[in-house]
Amino acid sequence: MRSGKLKTHLNPLPSFWGPAHQEAIYGTSAWRVYGEGPLFEKEAAKTEGTGAKAADGTVNADEGRTPLDIRFTAKDKTVYAICLAWPEKDILVRALGQKRMLGGEIAAVSMLGSKEKVQWRQAGEGLSLTVPRDKPCRYAFVYKVDLK
Repeated sequence: MRSGKLKTHLNPLPSFWGPAHQEAIYGTSAWRVYGEGPLFEKEAAKTEGTGAKAADGTVNADEGRTPLDIRFTAKDKTVYAICLAWPEKDILVRALGQKRMLGGEIAAVSMLGSKEKVQWRQAGEGLSLTVPRDKPCRYAFVYKVDLK
């Protein structure tokens, strides 16, 4: 601190986070569910029964990512579902299903960086989402889920 001003050093966004994705990172917090998918389950299995928690809930982010590997952040009445790989077909986000949302209703869904409309349907088992034709970026893909 100098002259009453706190100096901070922020690393720039990793190369896979474009300007459209900043909304899903800055000013958000952890949602009640950290993640779902094969990488998350693999890491959870590694720490099961040890009392230890994974540092970030994932295995090497570059190894074996699938569209089913989803991480979550939240801000106000919005949940961001971050797919770690491009979904080639519709996906089912289990954490956003009626059973797990306990009556939480969804108002709208979009993909950050895409102008295409996302079709969605919330059922007991999960939130079904369509995939835009064109990738809005090269790496992580973010569905913005607005809650009522």
